[in-house]
Amino acid sequence: MEIINIALRIHVINPSPDVTYRMQKGKTELVNPTFSDGTKITFDLTVRLGNPLENGKPDFLGEYSQGPRGDRFIYINSGVRSGQPDSPWDRRAKIKLSAIDNEMISILLANPHTCLGAVISGQNKDGSPACATVPFIESWHVSLGKV
Repeated sequence: MEIINIALRIHVINPSPDVTYRMQKGKTELVNPTFSDGTKITFDLTVRLGNPLENGKPDFLGEYSQGPRGDRFIYINSGVRSGQPDSPWDRRAKIKLSAIDNEMISILLANPHTCLGAVISGQNKDGSPACATVPFIESWHVSLGKV
């Protein structure tokens, strides 16, 4: 079976001030953002396309893909979990991959200068760092810019 890598880009907008955000790779490794300007943090990564799920939807594998088959996600850690030991926060946000469908993957593979992008808020409504399963501001979509 051919290995197919899928480029993903996650934008975290309005991160909590003075809080570090890093993406989790594997069980414990932390990855710095590829871009950060204080109002937006960007994480670029690739996942590997696995065998389709029983319902025909895509499955995603690799070092960044967390969770069980059929419920994969990416972790964005903040505060203590991101290596900031003096932070009052110890958070991990789940960015679900289940909204990515076969049509998006087909478009992505046919257009070499694209990736799949998503946008989340870096904060909960109370201003604390985002945690648990976060809602999308913009769900997964084909976006210009190759990772």
